[in-house]
Amino acid sequence: MTEVILATSDRAVVPVHALYDGDLVGFLEAGPAFVKAFVETADFKAKAGQVLVLPNSAGATDRVLFGLGASPADVMVFRALPAKLPMGDYQLAGTPAGLSADQVALAFALGSYRFDRYKQKKTAERPRLVVDGVDIAEITSIAHACALARDMVNTPANDLGPLQLETIAREIAEQHGASITVITGDGLLEANYPSVHAVGRAAVEARAPRMIEMTWGEAGKPLVCLVGKGVV
Repeated sequence: MTEVILATSDRAVVPVHALYDGDLVGFLEAGPAFVKAFVETADFKAKAGQVLVLPNSAGATDRVLFGLGASPADVMVFRALPAKLPMGDYQLAGTPAGLSADQVALAFALGSYRFDRYKQKKTAERPRLVVDGVDIAEITSIAHACALARDMVNTPANDLGPLQLETIAREIAEQHGASITVITGDGLLEANYPSVHAVGRAAVEARAPRMIEMTWGEAGKPLVCLVGKGVV
């Protein structure tokens, strides 16, 4: 997944005005007349997820208006923003009341996800958001984790079977220093998983069922156990 949250940019940064519907009139009255005329012509009402790109005299993007709907807004409305922006770097003109910059940044990053595994023409570039004072590493890590999960959900079973899931799990374990145990074949009987063994007894090797267990963390810290089941 392309990095879309930045602390700074060496490009021209376009301001994004995120507006509640109740604040639109006051915003327009305080701004230049051409913006008000453009907004009225485009019928922009600051509805949740509504985007209006305002050009400058040269036709390039000058500023962006983004609708939040009624206050208070669900911060996840910002997931709709990346797909509606031209390529470039953007920055909020101000964090909307009731929302935090890190929440906005995470929602923007989640909205930048694209499943393009089967597309012949792939575009790695995405609109990017410049945000100051947030933990970019944490936000990016969460977004990458969600993107990986969504990739696995979106990939059909003929391309993502038990063997491929094991490969992904081993890559994650190696990357993050986790221990991993994979039980297959008759080992499932020995580990008291007779039903799992029976279901896949006639499967080819790549489709043979397996029990994958990853362990990560420090002794003495709170224990969280996540259990998932895939049927392919």
